[in-house]
Amino acid sequence: ACSTEAFYTFVAGHSSFELIAMVIAGMAGMRIGLGLLNPGRKTLRRSLMDAGKKSLPLIFGAAIMTFIAAAIEGFWSAQAMPPMVKYSIGIALWLVCIFYLGLAGKHISVRSAKKERSSIEA
Repeated sequence: ACSTEAFYTFVAGHSSFELIAMVIAGMAGMRIGLGLLNPGRKTLRRSLMDAGKKSLPLIFGAAIMTFIAAAIEGFWSAQAMPPMVKYSIGIALWLVCIFYLGLAGKHISVRSAKKERSSIEA
């Protein structure tokens, strides 16, 4: 039997990377599934290939995040530290993941929006 404090202190550090990676992997699967269910005017094979290519960045990102979670779980989670230290680091890692995913690619989308707007105005 495991106490709740032991459980939460163990998962606090790697939970952000692992849970977000699961969601991203699910999104990749949904994208591929939508290619299967809604091929539009494409052949089913072409639709699945296109959906798979669009899903690759999500799959690679989820894999990288899972490896990071595994490294944290294997080398840091089992260390004996005060619970507040582990909770604080866990919260910090959640914030890092949320801010990164919220801000990643913003400069690219702003540039492409400006480029698209200038081509429309011309």
